[in-house]
Amino acid sequence: MKHLWLLVALAACSRAGPEWPVPCTVTAECPSGYHCGLDKHCRSDVPCQIDDDCCLGERCVDLTCQLRTNCSSNSPCARPGQVCAGSLCVAELCDGDQSCATGTHCWDGHCVDHVPCGGPCASDQACAVAVDRCVPLHSAHAICAAGTMRVIDDENRLNEGCQALPESTHCVGLPSLPEGSYGTPSVALAMGTTLVVLAYDQTYGDVVLARHDPSPPFQRRDLAVLTGLPTNAPVVGDTAGPRSGVAEPGPDRGRVLAGAVDSQNRLIAALRDDTADTLRYLRFDATGIHEHVLSTVKGVGRAIALRIDPQDRPAVLTFRPAQGIDGSHLLLLRATTDTPNAATDWVTEELDADAGSPTATAQPPLDDDPHGRGAWLDLARGDDGLWLAAAYSTTEHNLRIYHQQLPTGWKHADVPASAIPGGSSDFGRFVSLQAQPDGRALAVCEEHGRGRLLLVRETDTGFTVRVLDTGDRTDGHHRVGADARLVRHVSGGLYVLHQDTRRADLLTAKLSNVDAPPVTSVLQADSAAGFSPSLCALGTKAWVASSGVLDVLPNGQVRRHVVLTGVIWLGE
Repeated sequence: MKHLWLLVALAACSRAGPEWPVPCTVTAECPSGYHCGLDKHCRSDVPCQIDDDCCLGERCVDLTCQLRTNCSSNSPCARPGQVCAGSLCVAELCDGDQSCATGTHCWDGHCVDHVPCGGPCASDQACAVAVDRCVPLHSAHAICAAGTMRVIDDENRLNEGCQALPESTHCVGLPSLPEGSYGTPSVALAMGTTLVVLAYDQTYGDVVLARHDPSPPFQRRDLAVLTGLPTNAPVVGDTAGPRSGVAEPGPDRGRVLAGAVDSQNRLIAALRDDTADTLRYLRFDATGIHEHVLSTVKGVGRAIALRIDPQDRPAVLTFRPAQGIDGSHLLLLRATTDTPNAATDWVTEELDADAGSPTATAQPPLDDDPHGRGAWLDLARGDDGLWLAAAYSTTEHNLRIYHQQLPTGWKHADVPASAIPGGSSDFGRFVSLQAQPDGRALAVCEEHGRGRLLLVRETDTGFTVRVLDTGDRTDGHHRVGADARLVRHVSGGLYVLHQDTRRADLLTAKLSNVDAPPVTSVLQADSAAGFSPSLCALGTKAWVASSGVLDVLPNGQVRRHVVLTGVIWLGE
């Protein structure tokens, strides 16, 4: 009965009807020139030019006002916070956030998941929150102050486009913007004693930074947008929020993202700008946010790895996929200073290139898997001060290891398929790289053919490969090894995070040393977990694992967030 008043209001426009109300269930039961209204009585058709000429429960169809129908008992409203009132989806009434559905909040007595009416209406209009539309005012009203918007008080007598227009309105503070869906990709980092998560916001196309308490349950303290806000966009929401009240998406930045923290506790990031088709660099420190375009090579940044040398100079390994006859390029960009502010502060080296194909798509869609050597890659620095890299090829389906050679140049070697137990025709996806104490490579990756997790170790005679997780379970085979992340402990232990893609769980494999048997476990099993995992140390004893998690809401929408979990490693 909560919305009975609205049903009456939407139907009861000040129009002449039949001499006595004629009940109906469909318009075909009404006389010519009438339609079946929301109150299930025949109502007179009214001529119109646009929807604003009709009542809220109607729209202008074929120059007459017709019933607006967008829900029923068999077809409920899809938007969170809305309920079906008759045949119209309207905002549910509320008296606090606790009475609203997940993903919505209570604003001015209505459950909303967005800014109603898109923000303040024109000066001669007010917002009808229930149906999310600006409606004309019958008389002049005082202009609302900045940061507020005019809404209608008594929606129970609202008759948009009819004889009686709303008289009573009030000004209310702009609502908070709905929080974006972020977490894939993401990385947990330690900025001193503060735990932060750097992530891509899928809703707005922003790069965001969330600060968390450094101890369980790792409560989030605040959220800030680092880049992605549009310029000169209208303010439609509460300016205290992370987007300063701007709901309009800006340039789409961060769908491919890598981050790190240097010895001076400055956060740095390398990210792809999909809107401009460029690679960008960002630094966040006590003086603010500093960012610039790092590369404008077409298609650059489809995969990114970021590391820092002992002088806090960043290095970015990136990939430009094959495009038509032009092959892929694996590029290393190294800063010449610890505070690069322009592309001229970087030097670029090409580590590898694959031949293109005359029949290949000139510019594959962004959501397609990129092609060439470097579709999955990683970068590390040995104790000897030299860089090493790893890259997977979508054409050769194998893993290649690269070593920096002084004074200039690089050498590389392919991991042979014969080194993999049982052989393999496709391995190296989701590669994560570390340097051994002797400077040789140590990596984990997915063996795609069988869905196994591999540990690749470079030796003085070549490569050895171990299977850390076969994926074999009591209920059958599970594909494992996706989104693998490898961390090497100072004492020699190894910690691996990866995903069980069949169950969408975050898995761990812990080794006391490189030759030890792995101790495996499930770290996160709620919802769909294990996306873009990372592991960071807070000080010398606390370790935190992060993972992007996908939740499916009751309306079928997918929402992303980050789950942080404390872990015990080597008894610390």
